[in-house]
Amino acid sequence: MPGPGLGGAAVMAAGTPDQKERFLSRFKGEKPVWSAMAITEPGCGSDSAAIQTTAVRDGDQWVLNGTKIFCTSGLMAGDPTKSNGFIVVWATVDRSAGRAGIKSFIVNAGTPGMTVAKCEDKMGIRASDTATLIFEDCRIPFDHILGSAEVPKTSEGFKGVDGDLRRDAPDRRRKRARRRPRGRSTSSARSSSVRTFRFATAPPCTSSRSSSATSWTWKPICKPRGSSPGAPRG
Repeated sequence: MPGPGLGGAAVMAAGTPDQKERFLSRFKGEKPVWSAMAITEPGCGSDSAAIQTTAVRDGDQWVLNGTKIFCTSGLMAGDPTKSNGFIVVWATVDRSAGRAGIKSFIVNAGTPGMTVAKCEDKMGIRASDTATLIFEDCRIPFDHILGSAEVPKTSEGFKGVDGDLRRDAPDRRRKRARRRPRGRSTSSARSSSVRTFRFATAPPCTSSRSSSATSWTWKPICKPRGSSPGAPRG
């Protein structure tokens, strides 16, 4: 489906006012527009430290080189004949810094050096393309970086990787905490409700005590679901 998607969410979270105006205003038009986010690589899945796509500064530009796979909506967002979209690409500006050197860059559809190599032939969800992108000396303006270009001295895993995406985002947790009623925590109240529901809906049973003081026989009132009188068991 067209829309801001993950790429637009990244711009909304970490973009400057000028970036938001330039890249998000295109979704207000009559023509459908897609955006995407490219993270996964042939040798990198959830291990962000293994990202090999590079972004090297050259004057007032960034030069991207690398390959991205499994990019959702990569075709619709990256092909200028499909839409006036863009792709947010994760690349490293300093491999020696590990995860801390990874930054996010906005690449407009049709940018020279970015190629949609192929689309996966999937069994389902075929309306949403999953593409492979190749970047070969792909040049973008310097101000297409999301967040600061400086490399922090420490790395904090995924928290460090997407720190630029979260740094300028509103603190939703704090707002939710202010709206939450005081007293017993939500989690404890929920677990108490679950326990009450389980006890309330447990099938009632009757017991008959035999002549022996230690022998008990339990007879459930309700019949098992799907059972019928005289039906064979086993």
